[in-house]
Amino acid sequence: MRDLRASTFHPPTLDMLEPLAITATLLERGLPCPTWQIRSHPSGDRAVFDLAVLEGDTRHPYRLQCEQWKLSEALLEKLQRSPFAEVRFASQVEAATDHGDHVSVEIESDGRRETLRARYAIGCDGARSAVRRSMGLPFEGLTYPETTLLVTTLFPFQQHLEGISNVSYCWKENGNFSLLRVPRPLARVDLSGREHSDRRPDDPGGARRQPADHRAAASPLMTSLSSGPIACTCAWSTPIGAGRMLLAGDAAHLNTPAGGMGLNGGIHDAFELAAALIDVLRHSASGRPPRRLRPPPPAGGARGRFWRRPTATGRACASAIPSAGAPR
Repeated sequence: MRDLRASTFHPPTLDMLEPLAITATLLERGLPCPTWQIRSHPSGDRAVFDLAVLEGDTRHPYRLQCEQWKLSEALLEKLQRSPFAEVRFASQVEAATDHGDHVSVEIESDGRRETLRARYAIGCDGARSAVRRSMGLPFEGLTYPETTLLVTTLFPFQQHLEGISNVSYCWKENGNFSLLRVPRPLARVDLSGREHSDRRPDDPGGARRQPADHRAAASPLMTSLSSGPIACTCAWSTPIGAGRMLLAGDAAHLNTPAGGMGLNGGIHDAFELAAALIDVLRHSASGRPPRRLRPPPPAGGARGRFWRRPTATGRACASAIPSAGAPR
């Protein structure tokens, strides 16, 4: 589905995707942005951040503006060529069960139910995760009393706002908005306004009302190609796994739409979790404890254990593995 969704890839994410030859594909179809800014509107006062200072720490010292669906298409192409992967569309997970030495996942497709068996199950099925519900894990958090209205348009903001960057976070008296340029040429506008909300953290798509002042502000300026409200929700599951079932991406944690943290965090989850499971599978027969599932205990007795390990690029990234019920 070629909707806009997220559009920002961070430098370490591009580094992670590079060995898979995905970064090169995204660069061909995206827009590198070496600077971003925080801006006051309408005065135009701004602070500009130059990502060139990261040269030497990353092979990609810029943010890449590229629609999320382009990543999905690139990954799908890779998976369809792999003899070790099977992709099923129009299939819904109904339940998942940990049997101790394996897991079973019940799916429904075209009105038929089927049970799949595997050594591990990873729930990457979003805020309404059926895998998380099957694990009986809570999804604690809050929905902010505001809604973000996402609008895509061909309006040339760079011709009307002096010194605007391709990625600009703008603040005004009664709220804030983001201007994010993506290829074609196309602009994504995120307008945030306060309103009462009684939505649950596991129902971030429940936003229906749009802030009236933002509708009025946007309509005379530009022709909207698409628009839709997004609830601003922060929520998390603690722990993110138990036994042979684990969570990643929005199934494990939700962020507000700002900054592309949801997309990038989900990708980092996938890389860290894959590395941890490889470690488990390699060491389970030898009896040695897997390194990534035996981190040092955290300060303050947190329920999840967080530690840092070097990545392939020499930097460190935060990881989390549940402190109880870790798979063996």
